[in-house]
Amino acid sequence: MRHLDIIRAWKDEEYRLSLSEAERALLPAHPAGLITLTDAELDSVGGGFIGPLIKAALYYVAHRVQTAVDVSKAVFEAGVEAMQNDPDAADAMLRSLS
Repeated sequence: MRHLDIIRAWKDEEYRLSLSEAERALLPAHPAGLITLTDAELDSVGGGFIGPLIKAALYYVAHRVQTAVDVSKAVFEAGVEAMQNDPDAADAMLRSLS
């Protein structure tokens, strides 16, 4: 088996599975060896420095969304109050939206 075929078999599972049992038996062990991780080990992977960056970005986005929600709520409440105090203005505003 050519070196390129061996490397491809190591890297490409679909290609490796397409080989006959005899061809797979001829493959040398991968130089990195077999790596097995438990679910707990996989869950603990944080991606190095990426984890804190993502956390900071999510905090920033959540803060901006909360601010937008607070502003929208205040504008809505002010609009409701204005409509209750002046029904003619409410009708004019509704006509302008359609």
